Amino acid sequence: MIILFNISLEKIVVINNIVNILKIFILLFIILIINYFFRKRIFNKLNICLFSISFFFFFLPFIIKKIANIFYPKSNFSLYFLEKDIYEKYTDNLIKNLENTHDLKTYNLALKYVDKIKNNKSLYEEKLNNIKSLIDKENIPLKKGNIFIGDSRTYSYLYEIQLNEIDTVYATVSGASLEFKKDFAKGLDKINNNPDYKYNLIFNYGVNNLNEDWVSIYKKAIEEVGNKANILIVSVNPCNDNIAKSCRNANIEKLNNKLKNAFSKGYTNVKYCDTYTPFINTLDYSDMIEKVSGIHYTEKGTKLIYNNIEKCLNS
Repeated sequence: MIILFNISLEKIVVINNIVNILKIFILLFIILIINYFFRKRIFNKLNICLFSISFFFFFLPFIIKKIANIFYPKSNFSLYFLEKDIYEKYTDNLIKNLENTHDLKTYNLALKYVDKIKNNKSLYEEKLNNIKSLIDKENIPLKKGNIFIGDSRTYSYLYEIQLNEIDTVYATVSGASLEFKKDFAKGLDKINNNPDYKYNLIFNYGVNNLNEDWVSIYKKAIEEVGNKANILIVSVNPCNDNIAKSCRNANIEKLNNKLKNAFSKGYTNVKYCDTYTPFINTLDYSDMIEKVSGIHYTEKGTKLIYNNIEKCLNS
């Protein structure tokens, strides 16, 4: 009834008391009807018999229950005559539900009704304490950390960015697909060996090998990670076309479009992060690229990319 009609437990208690009172009046009414219609002595005897039966099987237990409940609420005598009170019954149902769900709202509701239980209260408190310890364990927030996997540009985070203590960089200078597999294996081992952490796995390869099929390479890695970590696919960032010999921004943009189309949707724990556009749209962006190679960044350029990665992680 409580679940089907959404009636509060307090109302149920009131209804239960009203029903008990009505039972008394109905029984008295039946006795009066018998008195009215049956006047002869034989029926008077029957009347006395009915009253005696009613008294011993209904009135006397009812009176004893009430007296025991008022004056000896926690005695064995009271427990013998008292039925399990309605708060106790309701709490039993909540605890059964909690054993399966460990739901915090249900726990708080059960705690509210345990306070109103008159008998066996300590037993219910102990059950709820055990369940609460399980809820607390399940709701301990996981520690968060970042694992950066990339080429020599990413390697510069180690000395140009003040990373958090739990952040890690696995980066190889050449940044080819073979190196990616090795660095990715290290990152995956770290994730598997630290189940108390929820990592962001950040991929930032491509500038040294623009013609490789990075979409397929990343997709295979994503399958291996599963739901163990969140994955951020970072765009390949610009180079200086006037200096760099091995890359052109036009080719970088083609690869970024492929990455964006492949990873912008369709995944629950994978995001594409465009750090190329805010970099190249910066006034005099070429000043943030080193003049020797035309590929690597100054500290200012590295920090700009890192800050945009952080924005993607927090969005």
